[in-house]
Amino acid sequence: MNLLIIGAGGHGAVVKEIAELSGRYEKIDFIDDNLKPGAVGPIANLDQYVNEYEECIVSLGNNQLREALLEKVVNLGYKVPVLIHPRSYVSPTASISAGTVIEANAGVNSNSRIGRGVLISLGASIDHNAVVEDYAHIDCGAVVNTNATVSKGSHLESCSVARSGVVTSAVGSYAYSDMDDSWVRKYISEFGDEPSFF
Repeated sequence: MNLLIIGAGGHGAVVKEIAELSGRYEKIDFIDDNLKPGAVGPIANLDQYVNEYEECIVSLGNNQLREALLEKVVNLGYKVPVLIHPRSYVSPTASISAGTVIEANAGVNSNSRIGRGVLISLGASIDHNAVVEDYAHIDCGAVVNTNATVSKGSHLESCSVARSGVVTSAVGSYAYSDMDDSWVRKYISEFGDEPSFF
């Protein structure tokens, strides 16, 4: 079986490693508009690879873009896997939907429900009977307590907590626009494209 990963940035590298560790794939390639190493072409050409790659997963940190692309992937006829790092814990009674990636040292406890296209980053914890809705991102070391809900498309930032019995609609607030962006211009002049944060 072959896997196509949308997004060849840093998060894409993580997803590829998890896919490799699964031992399920004969070939794993990227598709990325920046045509980074390992990319077979731009995202606009997704329809050209359906017969070559049975499965496709989106490895982008932007929750809304991940949703749009995952829907496109399904409509084109790709199968969408769940990728779980072998050094994470996922309860056999947990429900994990297509397109979700669970990274190393994360935990998903009993009777929790994880939606479509969710990112559960390094060391994040989802306790029992919690709900993480579609296209949310539970960042490194974040905790979703028992009976808590993280709403669709939300970003629970690193080391933050979704409290028991509460619906959290957290949105990441990385204020890149408020930073000195001279390093971005330098990066573009050296490497020819913008840096990828995922």
